Amino acid sequence: GREIENAAITWGAFLQSENARMIGREFTLFGSLDGVSVTGRADALIGLANNRFMIVDYKKSGSRKRRRSMEAGFDIQLPLYRLMATSGTMEGLAEDVLTAIRDGAAVGIAYFMMDDGRALTDAIVELGVSHPTWRPIETDISAIAMPIVRQRLASLRKGSIDRDTVSWLTQLDKVGNVGLYAIDSSPLIPRFVLDDSLLSGGGDDGEA
Repeated sequence: GREIENAAITWGAFLQSENARMIGREFTLFGSLDGVSVTGRADALIGLANNRFMIVDYKKSGSRKRRRSMEAGFDIQLPLYRLMATSGTMEGLAEDVLTAIRDGAAVGIAYFMMDDGRALTDAIVELGVSHPTWRPIETDISAIAMPIVRQRLASLRKGSIDRDTVSWLTQLDKVGNVGLYAIDSSPLIPRFVLDDSLLSGGGDDGEA
């Protein structure tokens, strides 16, 4: 519909203004996080001047909520994509592109938010993009989320499963702006969520 058309026009204007070229579409990334295999499916690889590349994931939503999530340190997709792109492998791209990336070409990772035409990224890799739709986030976009992921993996290695807590789910929702997805889809799932306010005397001390 109209929203898709507007998004395509905005994205095309962005690519044209940056003299960018479409190098790859719908390719797969593979890698390892603390010994655990991870994989992802990127929508596009964009080539910029001076041996710079941008991996893009299109999102059919606006940028406001996701930007807040990134600013609060609750994003893990972009860091994982960077991990896979720089230290893992990718399938579906030309060999010369893979060689350039392996040899140290600058690789930025971004979301293109289709509903309002904003491109969100972190500030780890400076691509020199000047288009007004480009929105770099200066803070560590995974400062909260990635340590939690690693903590859960460490617990699993020890044979234990960390239960979600009420305070953590509240933090995800209210601070991280992260959708809870399956938590509300079944009356069984909340029964395994620990009400840590009871452990702390009924207050909100469980929030971290």
